Amino acid sequence: MDSFIYGGPDLATVRMNMSLFDYHGPKAITLDDITIHKIKLYIYFAVNTTSFMTVVWVILKKSPHTMRTYKFLLLHIVIWIYLRDILMNVLWMPYLLSPAPGGCIVGVFKYFGESVGKQMCMILLIFTSAGTGYSCNVAQLYRFYAFNAAEIDSFRNYSVVLVCPKSGY
Repeated sequence: MDSFIYGGPDLATVRMNMSLFDYHGPKAITLDDITIHKIKLYIYFAVNTTSFMTVVWVILKKSPHTMRTYKFLLLHIVIWIYLRDILMNVLWMPYLLSPAPGGCIVGVFKYFGESVGKQMCMILLIFTSAGTGYSCNVAQLYRFYAFNAAEIDSFRNYSVVLVCPKSGY
C-alpha cells in the first residue's frame, strides 16, 4: 500500500510561522476588565455631555443673527450625535471580544436579555445613524441653496426642517 503524500508545508515551517504571532489563546475576561471598560465609557459620556451643553450654548447664544435657520440645522445635528453617544456610552456599552469577531453588551440593555438587548441596540444604532446622516444632508442642502440664493419655502418653517422637508426642489 502506498504511503500518504502531503503536499503542504512541513511541520517545522508551520511551527515557526505560529511562533511569530506569540499567541497563547484568548485572554480570559474578568469582571475587572468589564468594570474598567464601563468606567472609561462613563468618562467619555461625561466629556461628551459637557461638550454637548457647550456646543448648544454656543449655537443658541453666540451665533450671529444672520444664521437664523442654519443654527437650528446645526442644533439638529448636535442633538442626533448626542443621542448616539447616549446609546453607545450608556445604553449599549459594547465590549469587543478580540481577536474573535464578537462582543457583548455591558450597558443598560443587557438587562433586557440577550436577544432583545441586541435587537434594541441595532435598531437604535440604525435609527440614530440615519438621523445624523439625514440632518447633515439637510444642512448641506440648505447651504447649497443659500449659496445659490434660491428661495425655498420649506426651510422657512423650522418644524418642517426638523421632521421632513419637502422634496422636489
